[in-house]
Amino acid sequence: MRTFRWIVFIPAAIAASVLAGVMGTVASKMASSPVWITWFVSGGMSGAALMITGLRVAPRANAVVKWALIILLLSLGLLSGLGSLLGQEPIRVMTGVAMVLVGLACIKTSPSELSGETHSAQLGDGGS
Repeated sequence: MRTFRWIVFIPAAIAASVLAGVMGTVASKMASSPVWITWFVSGGMSGAALMITGLRVAPRANAVVKWALIILLLSLGLLSGLGSLLGQEPIRVMTGVAMVLVGLACIKTSPSELSGETHSAQLGDGGS
């Protein structure tokens, strides 16, 4: 099972990123947000989902996994932003900007905080 988790942590993170991006776009459009906010929310949710899912699926949420996901996220964000600038709808560059910002925000955060393990441990220790 451990080997399987190492194999699927990046594909699972990408799938969660795409799903979260679609959900962010739909939610923003339902709220009648301006176009740039729609794309910014979509990118932010995509980036957060990629990091959280990748760290939760990987058997160990360590610095190597965190940095691999940050590099992937920054690459996808830059490609998304640059591709949008050259396309027919340049406002979509906000998706890439949001993804890059999420990646940069994750640099100083520990892998356990990003994956939610710290919060879960604190809830378990305190009792209910």
